[in-house]
Amino acid sequence: MRRSQAPTDVGLTDYQTEQARDAIGGDKVSKVDPSAWAAPTGTIARTTFAAYAAPAISDPPTKAEVQAVANALQAHSQRLAALVTDLIAAGVI
Repeated sequence: MRRSQAPTDVGLTDYQTEQARDAIGGDKVSKVDPSAWAAPTGTIARTTFAAYAAPAISDPPTKAEVQAVANALQAHSQRLAALVTDLIAAGVI
């Protein structure tokens, strides 16, 4: 039996759509309990960014190296907070 066809603007072939549906167990995707998620607090960021390329760290690490890692972690956590906020607002989580 043929399932409904995917929207053409997604760019998936019928075969890819069928594979994706089979991988998730049919047409329904289990939704997580939204009460398990709370809205993040603090600064959020929706700015563009390049993927983080971790620098080589000396032994022992210098203060500048530790600060660079801390800055990268802060930037990524702000982007993650923005993503979680958007997912909550969209009702996904």
